[in-house]
Amino acid sequence: RRAARSQVRVSLADARRLGATAELIWLDVQLDELWRRVSARPREDPPITYDEVVESVARFEPPDDEELARWDAAIRRRG
Repeated sequence: RRAARSQVRVSLADARRLGATAELIWLDVQLDELWRRVSARPREDPPITYDEVVESVARFEPPDDEELARWDAAIRRRG
């Protein structure tokens, strides 16, 4: 969510003071492809359900131009 990402901005300022750069990489993936990827990886215990993926997708707020401008680089990867 956008509100959670706003907390990261404080860390961005700290990172920049140390000379680091910050990139936002946004994976713009359709629900079916996202589910295929998540269900194929054996990392979650218990496994993520399809309904949980649907809920996450419904809650996600894509970054807008204003938010993207705050990062040193913003990369949108479609898949």
